[in-house]
Amino acid sequence: MDLTDDNLIERFRRVARNNKVPSSSFQHSSAALEIRDLQVGLNKVVYTSSESWMLPAWATKQASISKSGSISEDALSNNMSQNWITIGGVGSSNYAIMDETGLVTANRECGSIDFWFEDKGSMVFPALVDRNESRIELYSPDDQLFEWRKFFGAIEVIRQIYHGTSSGREALYNEIHLKNHSLNDTEFVFYAVLRPTSVRGVEPLESVEYDSAQKMMISNGYVAMLFDKLASSIVLSTADNPNLIATIQEENDRKDTEFSSVKGLVTAVLKYRVNLAPAESKKYFFVSPLSRMTKTDEIPFKMNTNVRDEYVGMWFDFAEKTTNLTFPEVVLNDAALQAKAVLAQQVDTKLNSGISSVGSTESIEWARVFSALCRSGCSELAKELALKAIRKWFSDEKETPPNSQSSLIWGILQYFFYFRDMTFLKTISPLIGAYYSKMQLTIEARIRVQSESGDLADESVKSGSIHGKIREDSEPKEEFLGVDEILAVTAELREDITTDVAPVPIRMQFGLRDIVDSLWDLAALRIGVVSLEALEMTQLAESLCSLQNDYAKWLESKSVRVYQSVVDQADDPDLSLASLDLLAAIALLGKGTIDSSLEQWSLNTTLDNLMRRNLVMIPGEEKRFSSHLALRLAHYYVFTLRKSGTWNILRRAIELLSEYHTLPEFVDPHSGAGHSGDGCSMIAAADLLILLREMVVSEMESDIVVLPAIPDEWYTSPTPLLVDRIPLSLGEVDIEVGASTNQHQIEIRMTQLPNELEIHVPTYFSLPMMKVFGGGIVNRVKEVGIAYIRALPMSNTVIATFHR
Repeated sequence: MDLTDDNLIERFRRVARNNKVPSSSFQHSSAALEIRDLQVGLNKVVYTSSESWMLPAWATKQASISKSGSISEDALSNNMSQNWITIGGVGSSNYAIMDETGLVTANRECGSIDFWFEDKGSMVFPALVDRNESRIELYSPDDQLFEWRKFFGAIEVIRQIYHGTSSGREALYNEIHLKNHSLNDTEFVFYAVLRPTSVRGVEPLESVEYDSAQKMMISNGYVAMLFDKLASSIVLSTADNPNLIATIQEENDRKDTEFSSVKGLVTAVLKYRVNLAPAESKKYFFVSPLSRMTKTDEIPFKMNTNVRDEYVGMWFDFAEKTTNLTFPEVVLNDAALQAKAVLAQQVDTKLNSGISSVGSTESIEWARVFSALCRSGCSELAKELALKAIRKWFSDEKETPPNSQSSLIWGILQYFFYFRDMTFLKTISPLIGAYYSKMQLTIEARIRVQSESGDLADESVKSGSIHGKIREDSEPKEEFLGVDEILAVTAELREDITTDVAPVPIRMQFGLRDIVDSLWDLAALRIGVVSLEALEMTQLAESLCSLQNDYAKWLESKSVRVYQSVVDQADDPDLSLASLDLLAAIALLGKGTIDSSLEQWSLNTTLDNLMRRNLVMIPGEEKRFSSHLALRLAHYYVFTLRKSGTWNILRRAIELLSEYHTLPEFVDPHSGAGHSGDGCSMIAAADLLILLREMVVSEMESDIVVLPAIPDEWYTSPTPLLVDRIPLSLGEVDIEVGASTNQHQIEIRMTQLPNELEIHVPTYFSLPMMKVFGGGIVNRVKEVGIAYIRALPMSNTVIATFHR
């Protein structure tokens, strides 16, 4: 659900006032930030006086490590265990979030679902028991099925959690299996609980209703949970009721139907007393809609195991159709699989989040996500999302500034670049043609005006970061030309301009941030020429090709001047973040004509000011590091053939992976756990996939570069490196690195032949002893830290060998 939804905001405001949260938490221009601070305020009020069983696992952890053993007044947000997992389908419109103990939120307007158990008369709360006993396991990244197993005496309990779709509606499924392993009749008691709390903190529940006829629980007016079997007892109360546990254990046939509380802490407990004959098994289904659904809506969800089978089958199909990555460092296998799953689960939801326009920062992140999908072989999903993005962001161009559209159009056209789908390209051709016609006018005007003005920006103001949350308070204010000025300039360049062409803002000053944006402009022009030539829009393609050359020369001179303006400002924190942005853009898009001195200055500035223990430090915050921005520096190291730096950064990221092989957005470097932001980051997943793919294979114009940055030990590892179905602009490529009886070999299988292959090997190999089958060696190169052969491929399979 959109975090800025009006109903959600108003509910948080009401509940915060009724819990006497300080009014300072209400003072925000951003709705998302207001909800965040209201929630933090509610956490302080509610959790500081709560019994331990009332707390989510992250708050329990904070209490356990505090000196007093209780929540301190400073421990009000989840900044120590901000790791969670998302549960959704491939390209699903909604997803749930769950912590490792099984507290799962399907729709935050309806709280979270939890399960409690009785063991010999004592209550068992998963958040309070040993994590090895309570942790929900991901059965396999291939099937995305989550499971928890435990014996309570002779009773085996299995809980399975997954996503299901029926008639276009999506839901989270909790499936409870009970099996009696004894030879006697046995009674077992468990509880399905609707709670006003989540991985983020308090989630206000003001009202709840139990409908036995429809077998559903309604909270805040929406269906929160459906079930296939009626409970023995239903107790509706509040989370701050210290007698709640005693009540639910004592009551066996109570049937509360409605309850409300202005403090928003309503809790619903469904008690199941189950009698099991010897060797008998029983199943219980609990289904939570992932979008708003009222009790009068048609309920489409099935409650049988077919839903689970369809879900698992869907994920297996996805894994088989996309790029397969198998590494000697086995932890990366699951990390790569899970990164693809995170993108597949989250990307559609976030694309449909209600934001109709994006700025430069957000559009670059979206471009990276589209690129990661394509480079990891998620072709069907990339196509579907590209079409949605075109409709969302390009049907109303006035909403999005041109520097944002360059990265977006580059990202959207990545699908055509890698998969050459002409049907897709023809579908979007009217918008593509209109966009590039407008872009041509815009860049011609920019070159003309800014060449004449020659102004440079004050870098302390103009710079920024590619990472939106770092730059919230430092977004630059841009100077723009007005309508008449743009028309006057472009009229001199294009005699056929008409007044109905939408005016495009142009910066009067030029700084490091503009260098980054201009690199995206160049990349958009390059991919635009390829696309327009495929559409046989020859005249526009030729014009853009000429403009691309002019713009590259212009950018080269600008980058020299920018370097001169920033060379003495290396300590500026905003400049440091912009420097990392520049390196990330160079790695992803190519260097172009950027001045080498500016590139080296950016690298030195990033290393000196941001990098700490192979992580990117957030300026001014000692305990808040990005989990993934350093992966962009590692990608730059791949691009510049510095593989030792690549592996050091990647190894640090591996240490930060959660139990479910994912990365949070921000981490505490001491605990290694999520600090803040998104506990299962889509952006981090994209960065990881891009890096892993580029370490194995990349393209350099019409050449294929093989293994540019894998660790030396992978070449001789007993566990082979296997990469299948990697999409390139030349078609799919498979790579295998392994050993035969008396030699090591690198096998490369291609659908189309490049001009040349550049095959990298460890520097300690004897290049003269290497042989190539299926191609001819044209050059052997050994430099400091680099060794490779260049080969001319003569067949679709090329094998390079070297003695063991």
